[in-house]
Amino acid sequence: SAYTSIYGRRLPLTHFSSGEVLWCSLYIVASVIALLTSPTYNLDAGFGSLAAGNILFLIISAAKNSVFMTLWIAFDQMVVYHRFLGHVTVATAIIHSCFYLDRLLVFMSDNIYKTGFAALLCGIFIFVTSISFVRRRFFNVFFWSHFAYIGFIVAVYLHARGARPFILTAVTFHGLDKIVQILSNRPRQTTLIKKVGSRTAKVRFEKPFLVALRKHNPGQYVFVNFPELSRTEWHPYSIASGDEPFIDLYIRALGDHTQKVVKHAEECNAHGKQALIRCDGPYGNL
Repeated sequence: SAYTSIYGRRLPLTHFSSGEVLWCSLYIVASVIALLTSPTYNLDAGFGSLAAGNILFLIISAAKNSVFMTLWIAFDQMVVYHRFLGHVTVATAIIHSCFYLDRLLVFMSDNIYKTGFAALLCGIFIFVTSISFVRRRFFNVFFWSHFAYIGFIVAVYLHARGARPFILTAVTFHGLDKIVQILSNRPRQTTLIKKVGSRTAKVRFEKPFLVALRKHNPGQYVFVNFPELSRTEWHPYSIASGDEPFIDLYIRALGDHTQKVVKHAEECNAHGKQALIRCDGPYGNL
């Protein structure tokens, strides 16, 4: 499309497209205007309000089944905005807290300061464990530390009454997303699983009902879990089939988990049985 040809181009020396930079810049401008033109907030409370408002968009952008997916913005594209919103949320929370540093130690026994400080610590902890080095080298640290978001939103909810509408709306979106995931990710049997060649497994399974509502193309990917191997380990695999009622995957033994999958396929085929599988996706915008 014309939009993609203009705004989908990567900017030199960056990993960002011109469209991503444009929308993030407009978001910052809108936030500054809201901060400066609000008749009811001073800068100290205003930055806190911005942080609370950002939480809503931060949670929505992390949902795999959010309204953005309905509008055909791929989940992997939304990750860029999720990271941006995370940085903005933590930055505004830090600026907000700086206005109260002189009162922090004196009034630390006050619940409003306790909850605000707890929220700030959770936000900074998530930010630090989300930097590229940690995310790429220590993925499990990055993944599990993200659950500190529960402490973050609870602390913000207790910290300020004005933040509660944003928190409750965000939690509602998050809950709906999880319900859709649970319904989509129920274990089902493969219709075909076998070893192909010496190091590859072919896996075919019917698309779950909610997943079947999304069209898929070869080259997109799904997150797949084999409950018989691990209940918590999910891995992305490229789709090898067209938009059919089923999904084909070819999984090559390149690491510990994929070696287990290929071995599991060989054992299932030898015993004439199918494997249990859970699917989340498809994702990718092709």
